Amino acid sequence: AKENVSIFDYTVPAHLCHTHVGSNFATSSILALFDEVSSYSLMMFDKTCRGGVSIQLSAETLRNSKPKDEIAVTTKVDKIGRYLGFCSIEMHDKSSGSLLAKGKHIKFMAMGLVWDVIASPLILPFTLFWWQFFSSNSFGIKIARLFSKKKPKKEIAPFLRRDLEGLTSMSNMIDLVEVKSTDDVKSIEWTPLRDYNNMLGKLHGGAAALAIEKACMLYLAPNEQVGALEVIYLAPAKGKVHIVLNTEITKSEP
Repeated sequence: AKENVSIFDYTVPAHLCHTHVGSNFATSSILALFDEVSSYSLMMFDKTCRGGVSIQLSAETLRNSKPKDEIAVTTKVDKIGRYLGFCSIEMHDKSSGSLLAKGKHIKFMAMGLVWDVIASPLILPFTLFWWQFFSSNSFGIKIARLFSKKKPKKEIAPFLRRDLEGLTSMSNMIDLVEVKSTDDVKSIEWTPLRDYNNMLGKLHGGAAALAIEKACMLYLAPNEQVGALEVIYLAPAKGKVHIVLNTEITKSEP
């Protein structure tokens, strides 16, 4: 990782690609990938390793990629302030260098006074000791390595890769139920599994994007691929989710 820039190599898995639209890497999966990679980048370069919560996340597919394609995701941390963090993300083909997708990520960074204290340089060694003492699972080790300034930052990659596999493998397990429809509006219910939640127990931003794209492709344009996706997060979601699609198409006058 260079100053404020991190690069993550990734192989496109088949289960994240559309099965009926040319086997292309799904835009919502790219957005979920951007979410994970940029969140880790912000934690790497922030002085107190704050994770924050997403406010706005976007991804736009410029060129299609296929299963087993080797890609590189470059995240540039544009700015980290007291309350907000800004990232720009690009996805390139490793062999040709072609730009495949780009996106933006804005996160609310404030974690509260308690976090600032336990993650401060003087207190951090004690925080890590007690965290690892009480955390026997891999999550505790992952957080410890994220916090630790003595560990090479490249060690984050295996944990990030595993998190991506866990998050995005759910793309085929999103069961949407249409509960109400009119000519212009479709109302859909979705009850996420626990695996869809982040470490705070709230619906993961990437999971929300996967559900939104699936709803669009099922009920709006079954034979089309979503080329760009932007999600604005107004409040944390937990439990049953309602997705409302406005299917009205305004035709231009001849």
